Amino acid sequence: MAARSRRRAASHRGSLRPDGADLGIAGGPAETVLQGAIDLAFEEDCGWVLVDYKSDTIVDNLDELVAYYSPQIELYRSYWEKLTGRPTKAGLYFVSTGQEVWPADA
Repeated sequence: MAARSRRRAASHRGSLRPDGADLGIAGGPAETVLQGAIDLAFEEDCGWVLVDYKSDTIVDNLDELVAYYSPQIELYRSYWEKLTGRPTKAGLYFVSTGQEVWPADA
């Protein structure tokens, strides 16, 4: 799907300055700086799709890994949606098994 999309980006690096409330940090700093990289972003008719590649070894721990990485990709998703003004979904691709997981769909 990404190869056929009209716009795509790979290894998009960036920094964000989210409010502490956006991160769910109670009593923490009002603002912080986060740095990250979106491995793949591509646009479809219905909006943007973000994919974050993960190299973790999966041995009966997929649910734990998805729970661990879900806040990261949700932050990427929400800020990409604000940046582009288009609906955005985000998922994980586990390289070792070829599994893709879309936490919002789970």
